[in-house]
Amino acid sequence: MTLLAPQNGRPGPRRVFSTKRSRDQVLGFFRSGSWLAWTAAAVAVAVRLSCGSHPIDDAYITFRYAHNLAQGLGLVYNPGESVLGSSSPLFALLLGGLATVFGSEGLPIYALVINTLSDGLAVLLTFRLARRLGLPWGWAGVASLLLALAPMSIRYSIGGMEASLASAAALAVFDAHLSRRDTLAAFMAGMAVLIRPDSLALGALLTISLLLAARRIPWRTSAILAACFFSAAGLLWVFYGTPVPQTVVAKGAHIYQADPWMNGLQFLYFFGGFLFGPAVGLGAQGIVIVPNIRLTQVMVLPAVLLGTPWVVGAVQALRRERRWLALVGQAPLFAVTYTLLGLRGSVMAEWYFPPLMPALTLLVVSGLHAGLRRLTPHAYTPGAVTLAALLVTLQLAGLNLGRNPDRGFWLPSSVWEERETLYHQAADFLQPSLDSQTVVAASEIGALGYYCGCRILDTVGLVSPQALSYYPLNIGELPSLNAVPAQLIHDADPDYLVSLEIFLRPTVLQDPWFRHNYHLLWSAETDAFGSNGLLIFGRNRGS
Repeated sequence: MTLLAPQNGRPGPRRVFSTKRSRDQVLGFFRSGSWLAWTAAAVAVAVRLSCGSHPIDDAYITFRYAHNLAQGLGLVYNPGESVLGSSSPLFALLLGGLATVFGSEGLPIYALVINTLSDGLAVLLTFRLARRLGLPWGWAGVASLLLALAPMSIRYSIGGMEASLASAAALAVFDAHLSRRDTLAAFMAGMAVLIRPDSLALGALLTISLLLAARRIPWRTSAILAACFFSAAGLLWVFYGTPVPQTVVAKGAHIYQADPWMNGLQFLYFFGGFLFGPAVGLGAQGIVIVPNIRLTQVMVLPAVLLGTPWVVGAVQALRRERRWLALVGQAPLFAVTYTLLGLRGSVMAEWYFPPLMPALTLLVVSGLHAGLRRLTPHAYTPGAVTLAALLVTLQLAGLNLGRNPDRGFWLPSSVWEERETLYHQAADFLQPSLDSQTVVAASEIGALGYYCGCRILDTVGLVSPQALSYYPLNIGELPSLNAVPAQLIHDADPDYLVSLEIFLRPTVLQDPWFRHNYHLLWSAETDAFGSNGLLIFGRNRGS
């Protein structure tokens, strides 16, 4: 429809708003089910923002890097020490940029906003990939809603870690790859290494997928990946003297001596519980660190129940197009790699899991949809509605939902902030005694280091490389993962030592030199990790 409008003083044609076109767009939006995707994304954003910021201890390490960057001290933990103790330099740079503009006081909120937007994007991309996989818009909406309400996803989104950004980046790579925008996919996969080192897997999956799909070496994609990787490595080398984050070095330096199969068992617990988690207790307790034979036996059944539709969904995806191999291979590659690393002593943290959840959810939902169509062709609709309602209910069961009036309504049951609160109290206690020369040794450096702002000697070597030479300890000295070497304290002679009692029990507390030269200044009750409290020791005057 057109109207006459003056052009250079003379009437002429002018295009105006088409009511019919607008109506068709609105109808198309609802008929395609896109409204479900945006509704699920809105739910994801609303739930996370309503929970507020609840940083875990490791997130505070990145916050301190961002704070120092905003203060003009560089992307460092201790001023003057060029050590990359954060495994996510890109996330730290984003936070540091926001802190420079808006102030460092809001760092936990900035992390929450970045993660919330990342999760909203991940939900939209999950719906898009589900539709590309051929799922009806109802099932695509279910997959998106499951991700929006996933307790583990919410936990680490509000926890200030980079997991949400890594999830969105992985899905963006998969979507670009399936859309045949391989240059963009390769660039994003290469840059994702700066979000988390294990994002190297995205480049490997992309290369393998293209190799099998085109049956020739993807030289262009490989060149882009190599250029991004070596550019990032070069920058890290210039600023830190090595392209490998110190966190990666420390975790591979025999600091943690755990059961060799712990990583594999953790993946079993995660896979069996990422949809059924609340039903088996994982939604309320989080991933179990110590392998437990009884729990392992319990988790086999839900793992099989979810593994079967995952296989069906994976086979369907690969039959549809070989390029789906990049997404299908993500979880198996992760499981195999970290299981093998566990055999040599590298421990896997539970916030490594959230980036796997979108692809796992997508394939499991696809397999469930296919199974229902085959097994219950005459009762498909009621069966699908019942199953979808059950899955959403299971996800909701991992949230508080008013059961504990002292906690946020949408807060995951697995949120536990006792340690972070105690370390904040310890920092407040130390603050009046600190100056620029004071050195505080600590076995956990997140909240303590962030709130005290003092120079930290990290006894497990995440930001203090010199600590690594004191490991491995004798196995008899390790009741837990962060045991403090007595000889390190003897040689470094810090002004203060802050640690959970269990990390000191078989080492420092048994050392006569330490008992003679240090005394207990402050303690707080806690049974975290089986400890008998959080302790602060001060060096005796004149010693």
